[in-house]
Amino acid sequence: MNIEMAYLLGMILGNGEIQQNSTFTRFTIDIPFKNLQTDDLKEVSVYVKASVLDIRSFIEPLIGQKLIVTEQPHSIKLSFTKPNEEYIVSELLRLIEGGRHHRSMQMHPDLFNLSTDQKKSLLRGIADVTGYIRNS
Repeated sequence: MNIEMAYLLGMILGNGEIQQNSTFTRFTIDIPFKNLQTDDLKEVSVYVKASVLDIRSFIEPLIGQKLIVTEQPHSIKLSFTKPNEEYIVSELLRLIEGGRHHRSMQMHPDLFNLSTDQKKSLLRGIADVTGYIRNS
């Protein structure tokens, strides 16, 4: 597993949802934020939107397509849909133990054998999507 895959997996484990039908699987990742201003009076949402550009450049080559970005009042959702027979779909589903919502996903035991760099990337993915960016 490369670090990009570990990062994507962390984002899915942290705040992801999976919808699957007989032919396609849709992965959706929610990045929450609150409508606050930073010390220099910039909206926090501006920083979240800017980080999405970095995330896209990291994840899109891995999935072979553009992420769909949907803005909502308190979050940005990233999503992509792939055919069920693609390797990345089966591998992601295996590594989350078949869960469909981040609350029901479990880390496959193989994830505990990742290299240190892969583990860091996995944790970065989780950290980037859990909790709210806020003044505290």
